[in-house]
Amino acid sequence: MAVIKKYRFIVDLAVGSRLPLRALCLQSDQFCRAILPYVEGDLPTVVGVGEQMEKLNSAVEHEIGIMQKLLLANSVKTIFSTDDYRASGQVLYEAARRAGVNRVALAHGYIQHPTLVSCFPGRSDTFIAWTKQQKEDLERDLGPFKSTDIQYIGFPKIFPQSQMPPAPMTILLCACAMFGQRLDKVRQDLFGTLAANLVRKCDARVFVRLHPKERALDDAAQWLRRHQLTQSGFARLEDDLSRCHLVIGGNSSVLVEAFEYGREAIQVEELARFEFENVHVLRLNSINSEVLERILRSRMNKEISAEMLAAKREIIRSNLREILIKSRPS
Repeated sequence: MAVIKKYRFIVDLAVGSRLPLRALCLQSDQFCRAILPYVEGDLPTVVGVGEQMEKLNSAVEHEIGIMQKLLLANSVKTIFSTDDYRASGQVLYEAARRAGVNRVALAHGYIQHPTLVSCFPGRSDTFIAWTKQQKEDLERDLGPFKSTDIQYIGFPKIFPQSQMPPAPMTILLCACAMFGQRLDKVRQDLFGTLAANLVRKCDARVFVRLHPKERALDDAAQWLRRHQLTQSGFARLEDDLSRCHLVIGGNSSVLVEAFEYGREAIQVEELARFEFENVHVLRLNSINSEVLERILRSRMNKEISAEMLAAKREIIRSNLREILIKSRPS
């Protein structure tokens, strides 16, 4: 246990994410690649690669020192980022801690208890959640392990809401990362069945938005061809949202973003690990045109006027400004 504690920081970087240290120097990346073949074993076995761990630890410490000097030389008072958990984010936030720089992190997605492992314990001084419910969930689930001040300022992404597009019904299907090393045939089959049902039962146009972490694009392209599906050609989420009537997915944070944009969102129960706020939850075999039309007619998400949107934006800016002022070191 003493060995694990000694290398806790670097083990989190090299082993916790199972990814190369992309933002670090080439030397660190090479050390990390030398260790990764051992990752399939248990943690003590990985840490037991003593010489490599010592070299990697020294390399990362060196780069933290460089970043610390850079922050001090430029009189940085606060860093604000959506990344305090990946390798690069950990280096930056650790350097900021040592330099006495205020650290604020904005949630990169809608996080609930099952996915806390990738983001907590937080390395920022202040962590800004997407919703009030998310803030309360995080505080409850973290309990005595909460080392970060968790705040809520209002939904942090302001989308200019648009009118519903004309018929036919257009659906954005948000896929999870399920190809290549993340191979998940069960989810591939579920998403394939869902897409086929939407086209056959609902007479809908379906566009698939791949997960941003999807790297096995050739495998994904084959899956799309096999199910005769069209991949979204837009990089920006708001472009996809503007042309659809409904958004359907599993655990994607896009479901929350869709609601805030003014679109109804549906979570497929068989693909869900936890529920989102303001999102309909339906079983796969219950999704048909009648149900979707009823959801669109009920519209639990009402359109927001330009005036209300501007007022909402100003409230969020004011809340954020207040948090930054309060959290700034004296």
